[in-house]
Amino acid sequence: MKKSFILAGVLCANLAFGSVLDKLVDECYAGSWYSCFSAASEDSNLGLDSRAFYAQKAITKFKSECEKGDQDSCARYGNFIIQDIYFSIDENLKKPIEEAKELIKNSCDSGSAVGCLIMGGQSKGKEAILYYQKACDAGEENGCRSAEIVKLDLGKDCENVLKKMNEWCEGGEGFACFQLGYEYERYDTKCVKKDAAKSDKLYERACELKDSSGCFYRGLGAKGIERFVWFDKSDEIDPHIEETEVELDGAYESLISSGMTDEQIKAEACKLGAKRHCK
Repeated sequence: MKKSFILAGVLCANLAFGSVLDKLVDECYAGSWYSCFSAASEDSNLGLDSRAFYAQKAITKFKSECEKGDQDSCARYGNFIIQDIYFSIDENLKKPIEEAKELIKNSCDSGSAVGCLIMGGQSKGKEAILYYQKACDAGEENGCRSAEIVKLDLGKDCENVLKKMNEWCEGGEGFACFQLGYEYERYDTKCVKKDAAKSDKLYERACELKDSSGCFYRGLGAKGIERFVWFDKSDEIDPHIEETEVELDGAYESLISSGMTDEQIKAEACKLGAKRHCK
């Protein structure tokens, strides 16, 4: 990243991300053990000693609350182990994966929406739908959404699923617009047929609704200054994602190689809605 524009962009992204990490750390010290978990996950921004510290705080609390009967904590404790965040830091620790999976399953069976949601993410096909629906029935909206997405992938109950997804998208839920866009771009299923134009519009709508994935995937299908702008919007919404930074850098370098100057890129990006480049 030799160009001054990119360096400035990454600096802004790092500053923005730093404020998020600072917030997580503050919340961790205030007693939010899930924030400790999230802080420990940021391996590219914390040294191993810091990660281990926050991970230990989280895993100790989740385990303690689980032993007291809190099923959500059991699910998070089990998921923490499976995600390997803490155990990868200290290679001498045994990773009780099967015990962790059993903890999560039992928490779901005991009525934990968190446990059912995690189980859904670890399952496939009909089993995933079953767990996501359990999470939905227990009041977890992400379970409802995830169940519909899996049904869409499997080509089940197409009319009702598409109706729900479109209603969510039209109602301002960016994830639904993105997911529909992804389906129309990638798949021919019982529910949808590939439609690039429809996919692009759905990605654009998702991006408008501040879904960074919508911006990113729209960028993958664009060229020139538009490609740069879509990746830039994705980076602005959700900074410090390596994959986005790589694509943004590549789009910028391509524009420079085509003969555009840094000032021209900023001016054109501004015209196309990349507001942070407007003077």
